[in-house]
Amino acid sequence: MSNDENNQLHEEEAISSLKRKRAESISEMLQDQSKSLTYHFLHIENLPCEIVGRIFTFLNESLLSVGQVCRLWNQLAFQEFFARGMHLMETMHDNFGAIREFNRALKLQKNAIQPRFKRGVAHYKEREEEEALRDIDTVLELELTSSEAFIIRSMKFQIQMDFKGAAEEATKAILLDPLNGAAYYLRGYNRFDLQDYRGAIEDLTHCLSLPYPYKSKVYNCRGWCFKIIGEIDKAVEDFTISGRLNVRYTKPYVNKAIVLSADKSKRPAICEEEVYLTEYLAKTEETDLGAIYYTRAAIRQQWDKYEEAIEDYQRSITHGYHSLHKAHVSIGWCYEKLQKYERAITEYNKALLIKPTYSIAIEHRAGAKCRIDPKAAEEDCKLAIEINPKNLSFSYRYLAAVTADNGDYNFAINTLTQGLEVNPLDTDMLVNRAGYHTCLGKFAMAISDYDLCLKHRPDTFDAWNYRANPRYAAGEIEGAITDYEKAMSFDESDCMVYSNCAMAFLSLGMFEMSRSHLKKALHMRSTQRHLATIRSNMDMVKNIERNSCLEKLFEPMFFIDPVFEKDIDKRMREVTLKSI
Repeated sequence: MSNDENNQLHEEEAISSLKRKRAESISEMLQDQSKSLTYHFLHIENLPCEIVGRIFTFLNESLLSVGQVCRLWNQLAFQEFFARGMHLMETMHDNFGAIREFNRALKLQKNAIQPRFKRGVAHYKEREEEEALRDIDTVLELELTSSEAFIIRSMKFQIQMDFKGAAEEATKAILLDPLNGAAYYLRGYNRFDLQDYRGAIEDLTHCLSLPYPYKSKVYNCRGWCFKIIGEIDKAVEDFTISGRLNVRYTKPYVNKAIVLSADKSKRPAICEEEVYLTEYLAKTEETDLGAIYYTRAAIRQQWDKYEEAIEDYQRSITHGYHSLHKAHVSIGWCYEKLQKYERAITEYNKALLIKPTYSIAIEHRAGAKCRIDPKAAEEDCKLAIEINPKNLSFSYRYLAAVTADNGDYNFAINTLTQGLEVNPLDTDMLVNRAGYHTCLGKFAMAISDYDLCLKHRPDTFDAWNYRANPRYAAGEIEGAITDYEKAMSFDESDCMVYSNCAMAFLSLGMFEMSRSHLKKALHMRSTQRHLATIRSNMDMVKNIERNSCLEKLFEPMFFIDPVFEKDIDKRMREVTLKSI
């Protein structure tokens, strides 16, 4: 071997040795840095061990600088936090857990668009509108693609209850990106609120044909559209699919129970969804069962099995259900139905210890207190209004109901007028104010409120149903019958609509029509009080027909059940039937 060759060999060995030492040095630095980051994300940020281990292995096998390691680690951790937040919000329906994960993602990338936007959505789902709008306004100040901007603006309009504006922004997103499933879902959702149910069904169906990942809620929303337009079989099918896609999604299970339990003559002896969840709980090896017990409890509650529902709600708490405040409120409501008002108040207080500003718990506590101490209930209503004056018509209605229960209808009317100044087109407050006008004999003012409600929401069952009462009292018998029949077209399962319509027919001497409607009412699901009223009305029809003593029965309207149910009795309490 020549000297030149020897020199070249030594040089190559020296270079190789230098590279090895440098690689070992870098490897040690990387391991130290990775170990530090591993500790941080494992113990401080609580990333699961398997995820941290996967990231650690990947980084150790890559020949990167320390700076590159840090940047890559943060990017991988950011993606993991965001993914976990989406999973918690959309699959587990744990909005507070989702907010926590989005916060962690934003610590790593404070100007990231999607975590902030989705955090706003999670706040909105928890009725924290101010926080939601703050996040969305911040996002809108960032650089956005056009379709992103339209989607986010649509969500902002949705929070502000401008459904037309929300639908228009979603349409703009669709025009730019025809394959955007989220845009179709948002437009369908807002078409629902605009009472364009067939348009909503069209959008939601199109969304289901696209690669949109959260189809369970799409089926649920479409199911409720089908229910409203009277296609019950399709509604039940959609609710079933929605529940099977996500066993932790409570709404479709409860909605299906609502639909199936509405008509006593068609109500199955066994609730299919309850059986399905019971079998699922028996065979599953999962440990995170809190949400499933909560769902079964909600079904049992809808099926009037209040003791069993309470047991399941308590199991949901034991098994780590993420929204403990909601579980306590639900237990409280079951105790109310069992007329155990003190225990109900205790549960509402537990919910408020967990979330002191949870206005729903305050409203429900007011409802329970009004059975014991109306003055204390009034204070709770005022507190709920103070916490959330914009979106809570419940509290105005409760406060009005508490005072009306003591005979002060004028104060009740003034309270609702105050609420309507905040939200002029709130149909519940309009209907209730009209009811109080009816109680005072101010029939023209009552009819005016019902007319305004129907102009805004022509599908409002209560407005058609209740408007018949002042029309009847004012002598407009045919008009009252027309209103009752219109109400029946929206809900064929309300026994008192048939009973009241029967008595209006009686006033016109139409005995056969009166008897026919009362027989239908008898076969529907009803309370003992309503059943007693229907039987009393049947006796009245027989007596009047037998004695041929038909009079001006609308003076007074003593036999008409005004159907004007104070919110004290009817509050809540269906779930929000569709969901963002």
